[in-house]
Amino acid sequence: MTEIPNERECWYHAADCLSAAYKELGDAGDDLRGLADPGFFKALAEAKDAINRAKNEIRA
Repeated sequence: MTEIPNERECWYHAADCLSAAYKELGDAGDDLRGLADPGFFKALAEAKDAINRAKNEIRA
């Protein structure tokens, strides 16, 4: 029988996934520095901010 994780564990796993996404976005930004237009980096910064807000809500 498969163990069903509790809800808190699921939320912490979601926060870990968001952390990984945040890192990937940062790496993508580094790779594209000087190639993409400034609007891309503004959107990238907004996405990273949204990820941080979501992580903080989950861990609160």
